[in-house]
Amino acid sequence: MLSIGNPILGDPVYGRKSGAADDTGLMLHAYRLSIAIDSKTGVFSTFTARVPDRFLKAIKKYSRDPEKALSLIKEIQD
Repeated sequence: MLSIGNPILGDPVYGRKSGAADDTGLMLHAYRLSIAIDSKTGVFSTFTARVPDRFLKAIKKYSRDPEKALSLIKEIQD
């Protein structure tokens, strides 16, 4: 993600080295993930996971527009 100008918050290898978000841990999450169960039949299983609370706290703390970000997350999860 760094190569396109969007480092992952909390990434110790490729993230920004300012130290501003050292308390977050790696902030990488998949809300929805689909995997092929049987490649011959094309059967997929899809899994969803709510955004973890620690992500919501980090958004409130570090986002340029936390209200907009939280609104988008709520729209996706509801």
